[in-house]
Order: sequence, then structure tokens, then C-alpha cells
Amino acid sequence: PDWESNGIDHDDPSLFVYMGYSVRSNEWRYTEWRVWNGTTLLVDDWDNNPYATELYDWRNCDSACNANMNYDSWELVNVVDKEENQEAVSQLADVLRAQFDATSPTKK
Repeated sequence: PDWESNGIDHDDPSLFVYMGYSVRSNEWRYTEWRVWNGTTLLVDDWDNNPYATELYDWRNCDSACNANMNYDSWELVNVVDKEENQEAVSQLADVLRAQFDATSPTKK
């Protein structure tokens, strides 16, 4: 498939500067790009703002589209800065941190 060579598994993760962490809901995909520690291969600082954020709107994607996961069609416009999306951003940021931050209260 076209996406087969897009993975990062063929690169040395100790050389990465940032790592993107994503969560999905039926309506959105939210990503935070965090400073990456090439020695520990972890994000050391979840308390500061991420380097960058992304939010993609999947609300108009039907079940066939969702099953297909056609990112090229649905993730063309980053809507993270739109005021009307800030509640979704806040909720998904909480979900992301609970999932990936080892210091999150939900991980203790």
C-alpha cells in the first residue's frame, strides 16, 4: 500500500526531536507533538504546552469512510485553533494525557 513506507519504525528513535501522540473519537483526531527524550525514549515533560497540536474533524465521515480510515481525504485542515472546537480540544487533551502520561493521576 501507499502508506507502507510512512512509518517511523525504520528510523532510530533516539534521533527524534519531537513525538506525536494521538487519540481518536468518532468525531475527531487530536494530536500533541511533544519534546522527545532520545535517551529515555519518553516524553519527560507533560506539564508544559506541547510543541504543536492538531485537530481533524471527522464528523461528516460516514461509516464506510471511518472503516476505510482515509486520512488523505479527511485530515487536510487542522481546526485546532477554531474557537468552536476548544471544548473538544480540552476533552481530547485530557484523554490523551490519561492514556500516555505516566505521571497522570489515572496512571497512579
